[in-house]
Amino acid sequence: MNAVMKEAQQNHSEKNTDLAVIEPKSLDKILVISDKIPDDFYENTEKYQRELEIAITYAKSLAHEINDEGRKMAKADAALIRKFAKQNKSFSMTIFNSLTDTVGKWKGLIYSKSVELESEADKIMSRFEAHEQEKLESITNLLKEQLASFRSEIGIKAEFKVKDVDLSNMVKLTGTLTEKGKLTAKAVSFIKAIVDGELAHQNKTENRLLIIANRCLYEDIKPPLTGVHLGADLYADDATFEATLNILVSAEIERRDQLKANITKQVVEEN
Repeated sequence: MNAVMKEAQQNHSEKNTDLAVIEPKSLDKILVISDKIPDDFYENTEKYQRELEIAITYAKSLAHEINDEGRKMAKADAALIRKFAKQNKSFSMTIFNSLTDTVGKWKGLIYSKSVELESEADKIMSRFEAHEQEKLESITNLLKEQLASFRSEIGIKAEFKVKDVDLSNMVKLTGTLTEKGKLTAKAVSFIKAIVDGELAHQNKTENRLLIIANRCLYEDIKPPLTGVHLGADLYADDATFEATLNILVSAEIERRDQLKANITKQVVEEN
């Protein structure tokens, strides 16, 4: 004999329910088997959860007579309960997969668009850096053109031009160009200072070479001394330059006088 449970509400204001035993009823009348998922299976979750709870309670309360007929009914009831449980599992997985696919497509669309947006953010910086590099190169060229112009105007010789001039202090986005794209007064002054330094070095060197030439001419030193003889002291302070020049001139005079003495001695010996 099967025992069948039914739902009985004790209090209409509460959601808790009790299950009470009612008159015997066939299990297949309680557990509805269907191949089609109910339209409200997902939205009306509480309803189908309640049906499963009733079925669980009913399954726990089943009692069968201990005979061949009881075995047969127990086996049939177990099979029907499994079928009902399997049906609900199948329904739930179908709904889950459907929702997962839908959410997956939604997520994929949003995610891919977000990735695309991030890529565009990276491109913004790439474009900016590319344009920035172009502008810095343009500024560098303007500075070099101004440097060449000043050198030509003042007459800086090739050997006095500073190699690999450091223009980095003026190669920047602000403070170097006017709104019209011309060099600012600050930038022009910066270049002028470089050329003035070269000119000062050129004038100082040429003046000292002239001093050496005049000194050699005065002392009748032949061949005359050159800047190579003084080495780095050619560019040293005035005191060091003068001291080195005096030493070299004295050495040359001594060498010349010794040479003359040797020649005179040789002539005398030959006569």
